Amino acid sequence: MKLFPWLRPQGPSLDGEQQRRVQQLPAPSPLDERTLREQRWVVVDLETSGLNLNRDLVLSIGAVVIEDGAIDFAQQFERTLHRSQQKVSPSVLIHGLGPSAIAAGCDPAEALLDFMEFVGDSPLLAFHAPFDQHMLTRALKDSLGYRLQHTFLEVAEIAAVLCPQAPY
Repeated sequence: MKLFPWLRPQGPSLDGEQQRRVQQLPAPSPLDERTLREQRWVVVDLETSGLNLNRDLVLSIGAVVIEDGAIDFAQQFERTLHRSQQKVSPSVLIHGLGPSAIAAGCDPAEALLDFMEFVGDSPLLAFHAPFDQHMLTRALKDSLGYRLQHTFLEVAEIAAVLCPQAPY
């Protein structure tokens, strides 16, 4: 008998296929001595219902791959997540996702599984990385019971390394 079962939130309810997909997600590759050009990177951008790290939700995920030192437009990812209870918030003015787009979005567990399969073992890059990392980590835990362990880097901090010819 579990003491105080109401204190522990229920885990996500995944079907057998979703559980299999979660278990098959590759472990992240550690950063190594290879040059940036020799590595695959995933640049991610999340749209959220607001800026509250504990209350707001991921509404959409967009990502592109940098490989061989260039953006590979053949490797893109975009999903809007279905959020039935999502109310219109001022964030709609920023990201442009209205209630109809969110209501028509795909199942969050499926979207997040698709995203993590797209990411594979690659490190992640983002602007405002700590925010996106926290929101993605929470979404993955809540929807999949998955713990994000991928390296997450701030684009603004490494921009000079990636584009040394740009004036800063």
